[in-house]
Amino acid sequence: MNRIMRVWISKSLWLVLLLLAPLTQAVENTQAHPLFVYQAPNPAVDTPEAYGQSVVHAWSALSEFFRAHGAMTIPQRPLAQADRQAWNTALFEQLKPANIPLIPTIGDGTTQRYAAPDTVEAWLKAYPSIQALHVKRPQLNSVTTHGELTAPTNDPQTAWLTAIIQMTTRHQRKLILELDGLNPHILMSHPQYKELYDTIVKHKDSITFIYRQGGTQNIPGNTALLGLWLEGAIDQWGLSFDAGLYAHAGFREPGLFGADTDSTPAALYRAWILNGAMTGATTYWFNNADELWAGTTPRYWAQTIAPTLLEITREGYIARKDLVKRNALVAYCLNPASTWAEFAPTLA
Repeated sequence: MNRIMRVWISKSLWLVLLLLAPLTQAVENTQAHPLFVYQAPNPAVDTPEAYGQSVVHAWSALSEFFRAHGAMTIPQRPLAQADRQAWNTALFEQLKPANIPLIPTIGDGTTQRYAAPDTVEAWLKAYPSIQALHVKRPQLNSVTTHGELTAPTNDPQTAWLTAIIQMTTRHQRKLILELDGLNPHILMSHPQYKELYDTIVKHKDSITFIYRQGGTQNIPGNTALLGLWLEGAIDQWGLSFDAGLYAHAGFREPGLFGADTDSTPAALYRAWILNGAMTGATTYWFNNADELWAGTTPRYWAQTIAPTLLEITREGYIARKDLVKRNALVAYCLNPASTWAEFAPTLA
């Protein structure tokens, strides 16, 4: 066998091995291919086995189009840190053969529960189906007590977020950072978070911001992420939906409030989705599993959510950045602010 033939066979073998090797690829979220994140219903018995079955059942009942654009979120359980770690590991192990794209919540600022970076990295190495990580509503302020995190001289949440951002970049995954309230503005303006902000800009290819709908600061919150996107500080952004707040307030339709046995009007989802699409949002995160196709009130999915997601994708309704820049007539600038008193003029 001559030398040329040996080289050709050697290269061919490497190519075959490369094609056979399991590839880890982060979920895609772009204007042409938006990302839809779903949640499986909670089973009657809260065990990893039962929840894993719920995830598999929900995913298998989803149409091919929505699977191609989708991933299943794994919410964080209200358990002690060691128990959460064991619960998630058992669930990931059970779901490994199903190869369902997963996005587990690894940090929750509202409950001050954070997974240890070493644990998260072990999951990323062992389970290729984990295609992104989710950090839920970190509370950005000057308080240095953050639950399970050991407080260093710096803000502990900032140190943890920085480590997670660097880890997701290293493992070629995505980090979905969910903000609410005025936290986007604090991130952009408070000197304490300059290092974190710079880290986010440096690794923007790996990070997607989403803003929680249903709170009292929707307009400034959404426009803050829109501004970060337009100025190039982040590559993509999106929305997370929590319609329950409207139901609790007795919202029945625009301009009409009152007691109602039904929950939030389905049309509200359409309004949120279209509002995100016309401003360039590429990620749509649904928190209420009961209002999706496998939940107890699937009419929300059938009547509004699924048709609207199909519409914005197939009709190309999600605005490109150049189009938004051309049509965005208003912008605002945030001055540095170390205290709420200094931030008040910007907020006004």
